[in-house]
Amino acid sequence: MKFEYRNESYGFFAEFSYTEQKKILKVLNEGVNLLYKLIKNNPNKRTPYFSSELKTSIKNIERWIKQLKEKVEYRGSAKTGGYFARE
Repeated sequence: MKFEYRNESYGFFAEFSYTEQKKILKVLNEGVNLLYKLIKNNPNKRTPYFSSELKTSIKNIERWIKQLKEKVEYRGSAKTGGYFARE
């Protein structure tokens, strides 16, 4: 993290910048891409299955599914349904 500080006529100016941010975004995108591949190869599965396969929380899986809403859909009832890749 980079921190800059300077005095200005109206007060002070502080700026934080992150050089690691691109790496973090890349890791997040990899998780989303892995989830999409998993859904495509294993249709009709639910979030606990994806969570155990990708070794992450169910909440993360739900967030990633929201990012994939154009590519993924849920079919079936709440009890027996699952996620499918859209064609």
